Amino acid sequence: MTLYVTFGSLFNSEPSITRPKRRQGKLILLITITIKTFLNIFETSKHYKAYSMYSQTSI
Repeated sequence: MTLYVTFGSLFNSEPSITRPKRRQGKLILLITITIKTFLNIFETSKHYKAYSMYSQTSI
């Protein structure tokens, strides 16, 4: 839900008339960073789950 709020505030923060190209670049950059962050969190949680399962079975 926070993702939609962020994008909503981005669109409403400044008028689209001023430098639309640069703004679009910033938006694409932000989306890319967000996706990468989510993928990193997902990978980490996957490894953590696998590790916790492994440590539970070994004990």
